[in-house]
Amino acid sequence: MIEDSETLLGKCDGKTTESTQKRSFWSQDSNRLIIFTLLGVILGVIIGVVLVSFVSSEIPEDVIGYIEYPGELMMRALKCVVVPLIITSLISGLASMDPKTSGKLGIRAMTYYLSTTMCATILGMILVSISKPGTHAQKQLCTANLTTNCVFYEPSHVSTVDTFLDIGRNLCPDNVFAATFQIDKTVIKENEESIFQKKKVKVPSSNVLGLISCAMVIGICMQALQEDENVALVIRLVDGMNKLLMKAVRMIIWTTPIGIGSLICGSIVKYAGASTISKMIGVYVLTILSGLAIHAFVILPVAYYFFTRNNPFRLYSGLASAVVTAFGTSSSAATLPQTMQCLEENLNMDKRVTRFMLPLGATMNMDGTALLEGVAAITISQIYSSNLQFSDYFTISLTATLASVGAASIPSAGLVTLVLVVSALGLPTTDIGILFSVEWVLDRCRTVVNVLGDSIGVGIVNHLSQQDTP
Repeated sequence: MIEDSETLLGKCDGKTTESTQKRSFWSQDSNRLIIFTLLGVILGVIIGVVLVSFVSSEIPEDVIGYIEYPGELMMRALKCVVVPLIITSLISGLASMDPKTSGKLGIRAMTYYLSTTMCATILGMILVSISKPGTHAQKQLCTANLTTNCVFYEPSHVSTVDTFLDIGRNLCPDNVFAATFQIDKTVIKENEESIFQKKKVKVPSSNVLGLISCAMVIGICMQALQEDENVALVIRLVDGMNKLLMKAVRMIIWTTPIGIGSLICGSIVKYAGASTISKMIGVYVLTILSGLAIHAFVILPVAYYFFTRNNPFRLYSGLASAVVTAFGTSSSAATLPQTMQCLEENLNMDKRVTRFMLPLGATMNMDGTALLEGVAAITISQIYSSNLQFSDYFTISLTATLASVGAASIPSAGLVTLVLVVSALGLPTTDIGILFSVEWVLDRCRTVVNVLGDSIGVGIVNHLSQQDTP
């Protein structure tokens, strides 16, 4: 009744309507988070510039560590939940497929999801290799003693073949529990006789590829046995765990204004000026936006026209309200009802196709997220002057694709899974916090591309499945 009264008064009084709109804007968690994040970025930049400008002597590393400490805690919290989040998301998504109605529909959907996601990742890697944003804020690498503004990083000297073999070993871990904290890696070590020998060692790091492959196998097996009462109970348990972890991620995301501010401030002090950071971030943002535009307005429309011979922009025009919702909420899951309504009512898509593909796509088809992870991972490698080999690019494309498949359809989840991609390269994850400073706008653009990708997939599979309909 109170809300109804305020609405009626708003219609009679323009001032009341304006105040009600302001309250509704502020009442949305996503809007408050954006404002707090912007404040954190601004404060971090101001404090960093003040320290660089007015402190004559060089700031000790310990002090920089204190400044970055809140951001370090934020990144540790994200890394704590990201592995179980990916596992439960993948298992829940695969297990929810209906074996009676999937058949060719499921094969076509999964082929489309993996193909377009891989295309987005490769596109991002090509663009970032050309623009090279990380070269505008490089850190000195150390292979022996640590010095000021110097980060330890041990480059790999093993062959490409050994790296590919390591990828295969990590895809098939011998111990799924050990895979949560160690990976198999071939290294070259010098023995007592000064002879370099090749050895297979366990390195402390999450085996992302192995955990994802195990989760996919378990999810497929659960999907095949979902009619069994005991298996159905396990599916419900995993789905509940996934929802709990999504809630945990949302809570951690609320600490990002403080964490981002501290990381930005610490980075400005390290790089001795804000201009270096701003130039890197500017090129980074332009690279991602260019990739998203190419994927949304070139790759996806061409694929749609190739398979259907229909105008893809007619489909886009029917999705106008869903696109606005996606940009406003920055969540594929929150946009799902609107997307489903647009496809079914405005574009007359088969409900069996939309209701099968859209929920699955909101969880597993993240083209924009995959593109971001490819760009961001290579940007960080450029910051540390890491000379990536072909096998490293293969690792990025595979890990980014699989990680984006398991990315939760909630705001900023894509940047959370970036921790996995960067860790797979053996690079430090601390600089991911710098990229968080522009996440609030990039996340909304990525969500729009994710929704468009889901919708194009529905259009293609709907056209191909018409011949199967009796």
